[in-house]
Amino acid sequence: MDKEELIQAIEKPAKQLGYRVEPKLVNKLIEDVKNEPGSLPLLQYALQELWKQSTDKCLTVAVYNKLGKSQGIKGILEKHANNVYDSLDKNEQEIAISIFIRLTQLGDGTGHTRKKVLRHKLIRANFQEKFDKVLSILSENNLITINLETLDNGQKADVVNLSHEALIRHWSKLRDWLYIHRKNNKLKKEIEEAANKWKGKEEEIDDPKDFLYTGKQLKLAENFIEKFEHILPLTADAKRFIKESQKYREEKKREEEIQKQNQYLRQKRERENQKLRIIILFTVIIAFLFIASLSSFLYFLEAQKNCRF
Repeated sequence: MDKEELIQAIEKPAKQLGYRVEPKLVNKLIEDVKNEPGSLPLLQYALQELWKQSTDKCLTVAVYNKLGKSQGIKGILEKHANNVYDSLDKNEQEIAISIFIRLTQLGDGTGHTRKKVLRHKLIRANFQEKFDKVLSILSENNLITINLETLDNGQKADVVNLSHEALIRHWSKLRDWLYIHRKNNKLKKEIEEAANKWKGKEEEIDDPKDFLYTGKQLKLAENFIEKFEHILPLTADAKRFIKESQKYREEKKREEEIQKQNQYLRQKRERENQKLRIIILFTVIIAFLFIASLSSFLYFLEAQKNCRF
């Protein structure tokens, strides 16, 4: 949009609603959005918040700066997105995070971009009602768009997209989620590569257990499946690889328990044998002392007998 179009986009809706826009605010808004792709949704966010805060039917730079915490339209955008997200309950927030991540194409050495996703592909099985509610809230608050579009096969379907890429650039929560998502995407690839290596060895040798995950690696993989596999689904081989790793862990655990039990029994027998040896030793010593005492006594009696004669 050129400058005149931006001025019209700012002043015309305000006039229709009976608001006056401070000239300095018009210039400030244009300055803040002129280099932003999809500037119209950004303006909509800013104007909606300004209308809510206005008490005298006048939109001013002072209120604008206060709303954006001196960060302008980007600050207003972040505040608006945070308020929408914070209004959701915990389960809805998890659904919202998965939606925002799925609607973002990670850049490989470049910036992230938004991407369109068919509505039905966003929804997890058995969670349609929850997903529909969250999608509706995000759409009503201009964080996403839902449009009926004609697909390549000629059929029509609802397509979901981020309202604009400024969300990716300026909403810190989303940037944090994407950072974690990139790390999880790397972990996903590592798991699948390990699974492929294990599968290859499974066909080559009888016991490929050395290639299964154990310890920290397995715990990381299990955490990934629990929290992120619905966003980044693993291949069938990778899932089987994790299951076999879990089985192997249980086998090792049982072996260790048996070893501990055997060790305990050995140590118990050793303690009992040691007690027995001590008892035998004391018995021998006592017997020796008794024999020695008896011999001394008999010698004494014999000596007394000889003295009499």
